[in-house]
Amino acid sequence: MLKHIVMFKLNSLLNKSETEKAKKEIIEALSKLPDKIKEIKSYSIKENELYRNGAADIILISEFENEEDLNSYRKNEEHMVLV
Repeated sequence: MLKHIVMFKLNSLLNKSETEKAKKEIIEALSKLPDKIKEIKSYSIKENELYRNGAADIILISEFENEEDLNSYRKNEEHMVLV
């Protein structure tokens, strides 16, 4: 099993309201991927609830059976739309 961990840091020029709106939109889009990409075995989205410069705003932790499945996910059209 391979873990794929991605940390998202939103633009520091966004104010708190804009950051919260962007986080909500990104999380909503990311949360749809497991239903669209069969290679995903485990999927977890974590949100940083504190508004601090320098800290990641969203963390995505996904698991794949093997490297081939991870590479298939990376190339998947549904994933590429979000990258």
